[in-house]
Amino acid sequence: MLAPGESHVLVLECSDAPLPHHPPRAEPAWAATEQTWRRSVPSLEHNTIAPRDARRAYALLRGLTTSGGGMVAAGLHHAGSAAS
Repeated sequence: MLAPGESHVLVLECSDAPLPHHPPRAEPAWAATEQTWRRSVPSLEHNTIAPRDARRAYALLRGLTTSGGGMVAAGLHHAGSAAS
């Protein structure tokens, strides 16, 4: 149980292949995710009246949609994320 104000990072990996012997470390995994978002999510500053929300939605849908068109049913919220 977390006390008020505490947080805990959860890394969930789903795969159809054997998982690695050592799980990924949360901080580097999150940093890599944010870096990828910065490189691949457009600014949308001039395309919408709500660029922060549009960037977050774009990043979420990009991360949940596969190249084959499949979609994962999930969502995320991270204060101060790169998609903000």
